Amino acid sequence: MRSGDELGRDAGIRSLATPSALFGEPARSVALAAGDRTRRIRTAGDLARDAGALAQQLAGLPGERVLVVVDDGYALGVALLALWRSAKIAVLPPNGEPGTLLRLRADVAATLSDREALENGGALHPLSASGSAAPDEAAWPDLDRELLACELYTSGTTGDGKPVQKRLRHLDDEVAMLERRFGACLGSTTILGTASPLHLYGLLFR
Repeated sequence: MRSGDELGRDAGIRSLATPSALFGEPARSVALAAGDRTRRIRTAGDLARDAGALAQQLAGLPGERVLVVVDDGYALGVALLALWRSAKIAVLPPNGEPGTLLRLRADVAATLSDREALENGGALHPLSASGSAAPDEAAWPDLDRELLACELYTSGTTGDGKPVQKRLRHLDDEVAMLERRFGACLGSTTILGTASPLHLYGLLFR
């Protein structure tokens, strides 16, 4: 059986591990700004620059684990790419309950969030440095597929939620499978995401 890398290359599927190829044409639309009455389109160029700017902010941050509490899909994409470029692990909470977040924040280096209450408490908004990256930030290096990319939690329906760590290759292979199943029929269709991007289901599909 061929590896996920080989299957991805054969199918021409863009890989999470090669952001420069994933972004593609800078003018390509990748997201519609949430709650924006002007319906501002976010492009691949925006994604590369915004993630590059956040990566610069995270460069000197001590520690590897960063709590990510982000509701907007585009801002979450920026946060994840910046963290992975900085070789850090995104900790995605099982829910947004204050007690859960307080417990998780005690064991991370920092918090990224687009929620006002958390920003007021010291969290950094993923788009706080939007547009400040140098032009060459669009040239992204390849990422290590063995990188510990994120830590999610089980639902905890039978007890406390348990942490589950995913390497970049786990996410990469699952997204490649979704692309093989649905990519051709969806084409350039606009996708409306309703599952929270903090849950594995919503994260992978978005």
